[in-house]
Amino acid sequence: MTRFLLALAAFSVYGETLPLLFEDSLNGFTSGVRHGGEFVAGGGWRAVDNMDRLWLILPRAAGDGSYLEMDIRNLDVPAQIDLPENHMLGLWERPFASGGDANRPGMDCFVMFAGKKYPQFKLKYHTTGFARHETTYQPVVKFDPSRTYKLRIAWKDRKFTVAIDGKVFFEQVSPQMDPMERVAFVHIGANWQSQDPVYGHPALKGPIYSNVRVYAPVPPEGAPHDLRIMQTTPSSVTLTWAHPASGRPDRYIVQRDGQKIGETSNPAEFVDPRLPEGIYTYRVGVKAAGGPDDFRFSNEVRAYVVDNRITAAKGKNPAPRVLLSKPLSGKVAGEAKFGAAWDETNLYFVAQVEKANPEPGGTIEVSIDGNNNGAPALYAERKFDSHDRQYTIKLDGKSKGALAIPWADLGVKPAGGMVVGLEVRYHQHDGAGNKSIAGWSSEHLDPKITSAFGDLVLAAN
Repeated sequence: MTRFLLALAAFSVYGETLPLLFEDSLNGFTSGVRHGGEFVAGGGWRAVDNMDRLWLILPRAAGDGSYLEMDIRNLDVPAQIDLPENHMLGLWERPFASGGDANRPGMDCFVMFAGKKYPQFKLKYHTTGFARHETTYQPVVKFDPSRTYKLRIAWKDRKFTVAIDGKVFFEQVSPQMDPMERVAFVHIGANWQSQDPVYGHPALKGPIYSNVRVYAPVPPEGAPHDLRIMQTTPSSVTLTWAHPASGRPDRYIVQRDGQKIGETSNPAEFVDPRLPEGIYTYRVGVKAAGGPDDFRFSNEVRAYVVDNRITAAKGKNPAPRVLLSKPLSGKVAGEAKFGAAWDETNLYFVAQVEKANPEPGGTIEVSIDGNNNGAPALYAERKFDSHDRQYTIKLDGKSKGALAIPWADLGVKPAGGMVVGLEVRYHQHDGAGNKSIAGWSSEHLDPKITSAFGDLVLAAN
């Protein structure tokens, strides 16, 4: 695990003041759920035993553009850590639901640890697509237990930022497909799903937490809000949203790409089924007080319907037919496609970029998990091994390219029906060392997370 000391930077990105969504001073009581610990003179709560924790439920989810602030005093990490991993703070979209393990939307989470395993703090977050960050930081030169430290965490425009006393020590751009952008629960102290010592993370005992505040943008007046994607499959999209801040309409209309596709009275779940692969934009509206065309609409969301399982034809002549639709970085101008075929000697790929004039030097990246041991069910084995390889297809002046990969390079023997893990990406060179990237299966910029790969099936005939 990487360990390093970051130079502190001024917290200037989120200087605006937003409306207060939630406040709990923790001065002698809490509006949340308390499991042990103690309130102290002068205000604040602290854990005194391993399982002590507070569970704070926000009145509504704090979405993109929100931030959390809280005070921490009597903080002296070197003297207070007593276990390999002590938990301090957690932010959750769903309680104890991690996108790194679930691989579906709606699983944003962030946790802050101390412990004997770390020089000071470990920060960790998960989002959809096995997007994980797990690194240690040392933002405090010397702890002063008499000082009140100001912790601030903000999420806006895919940027997740953590600061102490106005100084940023962590700034991470989360995945474009499903960013770390939604917090509904805050918990302080132990990260404990049960009394099982294997799966629980005991509290850091001693620090006194107080003045928890969450600031968030106000939803549009009279419109549904917090529209988000619950799930996508190779042929469907499931949506959910929140009622307008005032009132609960009898009917909502749902639009896909600007066209009405249905009505519902239940915002908890709306399924758009039987979809071909593609990119779809949704919004939800309610009838306003004006004329027949007067609607108030929610935010828009974009869904990417992708079948992450394709078949490689038997032979040597694949056709480019599978679209690379997932935006991973920047904005790809072209429409990139790939195809695959196989025989007993090689695995063949062909790629083509259409409807664009990309800068010279565009490439297709092919990553293969030869023995397919990085499937989601085998999360712990997702790292590259001797059967995993990366290859590059250089596109010619007509944005076409081909590649033949000997099976001997992968250390496996091909057979009809065999499945290998696969990820394909198009790198559009934008000049000046910049590039935009579109992918097929994975939603993570790291191309070596094999648990996010799709499946390539070798046709029998």
